[in-house]
Amino acid sequence: MCTDANLQENEGIGFGCCFSQQCCMAAATWKVDGIPDPEVAEAMALYKAMDLTRDCSFLHVQFASDCQNLINHLLPHAKVPRNYFGKVILGIKNMKSYFRGCSFKWIKRSDNVEAHHLACHALKDPGRIWLEDLPSHYLYSHSLIH
Repeated sequence: MCTDANLQENEGIGFGCCFSQQCCMAAATWKVDGIPDPEVAEAMALYKAMDLTRDCSFLHVQFASDCQNLINHLLPHAKVPRNYFGKVILGIKNMKSYFRGCSFKWIKRSDNVEAHHLACHALKDPGRIWLEDLPSHYLYSHSLIH
């Protein structure tokens, strides 16, 4: 599942998560105000994606983010910062226990297009969840189908 955050001044943060365009099992948008730090926003997007994935009862998952620092902090022996970012990291690490198999990987920004479009869309239309399929009007309007 790919995750992304879109931080816009005076608009809040849009979070998006989705499986790849070849297999959209779940996708969602959320909006949160009051988080000025991009890394915290990326971590929150991952946490929200994990929460959705757990609610969908997926047992074996791989989460991907284009935030290298976030992924580095999720390595088994990485030191967790003593700040808000660190609290979200701890939440992510604790959430990992809900899955039989859970891993994290870094992906290039250019490979995270679907989640980025959802994160941008979240500012206009937050609180949406799609299971198994994104609406066709959304796919065509955001060029997620090639």
